[in-house]
Amino acid sequence: MLTKTLRLIPMALAALGTSGGIAAAQSCPDWSLTGAQIAYSTADLAMPRSHPVVAGGNVDLSQCGLDGWGYVVTQPDFDLTVTDNSGHNDLEIRVNAACDTVLLVNDANGQWHFNDDTNGVNPAVRLTDAPAGAYDVWVGTFGTQTCQAALELQSYGAAAMGGQDAGKEPGGQAEQPQVQAMPDPGNLVNYRNQVGQTLAFTVTGTASGSVWGSGVYTDDSSLAAAAVHAGVLRVGETGTVQVTILPGQQSYQASAANGVRSSNYGSWTGSYSFVYAPAQSAAPAPAPAPAPTPEPSK
Repeated sequence: MLTKTLRLIPMALAALGTSGGIAAAQSCPDWSLTGAQIAYSTADLAMPRSHPVVAGGNVDLSQCGLDGWGYVVTQPDFDLTVTDNSGHNDLEIRVNAACDTVLLVNDANGQWHFNDDTNGVNPAVRLTDAPAGAYDVWVGTFGTQTCQAALELQSYGAAAMGGQDAGKEPGGQAEQPQVQAMPDPGNLVNYRNQVGQTLAFTVTGTASGSVWGSGVYTDDSSLAAAAVHAGVLRVGETGTVQVTILPGQQSYQASAANGVRSSNYGSWTGSYSFVYAPAQSAAPAPAPAPAPTPEPSK
């Protein structure tokens, strides 16, 4: 990747900023090493894309002079190539996980970006008019323990929405991209083999039904109740929700939110998370919602 040649100077400066000089830099994030190779244009990313990853590592970022903290591995988790951004779209790189994660990005111009706790305990980096080129991405953890996570990529802007004025709300803000919505399946166990896919469902929010996890939910959690817990729907409100299918996690954390209390659970074989709130939703239903689909026992 030709753009990496231009990034030798920023990396060298970062190395000199560490207390141990060049020797210490060997154990710090190194963009010249190889991570998992992924490539998209920003048009491809008009719909969010998700890639599973183990977050964390044994490198203490606070010792690397990069104005970040947490723990990562030395090599990038991902080498992302943005193949085209002729529409001058923004690129958002974010993480979804059950644990407290951090995000480190070295962009196509050689600049370092760090974030922690933008969406709850999940980080996100938004790059304006992201140039085509190589981006190196590290998904770390705030503490020393690793966890299962998902890297999510999405572009925002006129080209991603299909035209200069397409997808604009009255206030001028771009709407989220639309996908074909399916009926509420009750839970997402039957979609377990579609890890990394983003799916849309028409759901009526309810406070009834079993939910395990917070932010990342077991795939046998009630979709309608989890949507209320996550804040993407209110009880009795019908709307289209988008979810990303995730791999199983080692543990799921309980919490109470929006009138729904979720439960703790240990290792489970499938997960999902909500991408964003529905752009439009129907008024709350005047009649009580039908009884939820029975949950499979654990």
